[in-house]
Amino acid sequence: MHWALSQHDPEGWLPRVDAALIATFDGAFKHHLDRYKYAGRHDVDPLMRLALLPVISEAVPAAFSMTRAELKKISPLKPNARSITHRVEMIREIENTATRAMKLPWGRIRALALGEVASFYIGFSRELKALPAPKGLPAEELAAYEETVQKLVFPFEEKGQDMRLKAFEMASKAAIDEKALLQIATPYFEDNPSQARALAARKLQQRPAALDVALVARLDPGGGWRSLDRDAENATEVMRADWVEAVEKRNFGRAAYVMHAARENKLSGDVSLALMRVVALAAAGAQAEALQELKDVAGDLGDSNEKEAMDLVIDYQKYSYGN
Repeated sequence: MHWALSQHDPEGWLPRVDAALIATFDGAFKHHLDRYKYAGRHDVDPLMRLALLPVISEAVPAAFSMTRAELKKISPLKPNARSITHRVEMIREIENTATRAMKLPWGRIRALALGEVASFYIGFSRELKALPAPKGLPAEELAAYEETVQKLVFPFEEKGQDMRLKAFEMASKAAIDEKALLQIATPYFEDNPSQARALAARKLQQRPAALDVALVARLDPGGGWRSLDRDAENATEVMRADWVEAVEKRNFGRAAYVMHAARENKLSGDVSLALMRVVALAAAGAQAEALQELKDVAGDLGDSNEKEAMDLVIDYQKYSYGN
């Protein structure tokens, strides 16, 4: 690529090369992504994916956002067919990349990736609208030019808005974490104020109870979660104390290892392990998957605890503008 650009670089890409950014995404990020996507190839236990989740969950959406921010510099839009065609080709390449990213099994990544592609198309349509008309056009030709631009803009605007709606619906239905939801909901609501008012009226106003260790203690009262001592003689209690410390310090590699060891050594029952996964997933940025895990285990918690678990799932959906 460097050689090709040194021969012909009409858009001025070569001076803008960011070696550190390339090294990040082609090095450490790709290393983690490969082990996440192809766990079987790299002998990665499914639980160990938890250690990779925070990196991937933040890096994938950030890569799209960063690309969108740089696109105007890389490919400045000009009122000619070549420039417009080049920008469209770049956006389609980005969309293809987003399609691959959306195969990752995390609602947060899928919704944010789709929302970013929507912003590419909407931003492009608005740039097209803002392009100055050629100077000196007679009134009749100017009207024809503006009509042509409008026809050119419409499909990109329509596609972007459709993607933005789907991203919002995906994020809302899955009840992804609040920070990511706002990234998607804010531009959607700005473009659809009446819909924003209607959804705000039915949104649960109070933040639901946290998916944390206190939740495990409430839903698994016989599990000994209220007394945690790493110096205890009981191996199960030591394991739980170790896991709590790992989650609180966001050491998800350690948390995954402890859960794996607890399962292999039968230090914890299936219900306790499921609740541990709920908390670890939520802490790692996979709230949607944590809620699904909670929903799946609810039937094994006993009548009163099942109700609390299901009420909590419903509250998170309502807090995310869902039904």
